[in-house]
Amino acid sequence: MTLPIAPEFVSTDELKTKSQPPVTEAEMIQAVRTLLIGLGENPDREGLLDTPKRVVKALKFL
Repeated sequence: MTLPIAPEFVSTDELKTKSQPPVTEAEMIQAVRTLLIGLGENPDREGLLDTPKRVVKALKFL
């Protein structure tokens, strides 16, 4: 068995050409809420109400 010398990297352009359905902002917000619940947090408590929107905004900035 022959192993490749270097891993195969995929460029950003290649990723863009592979079609995946777009994810809506509402779906991203719900995903963050799900993560918070998974961490044992209540996403509806006062200190976390805006957190899903802030996380999505930060990720879009990247």
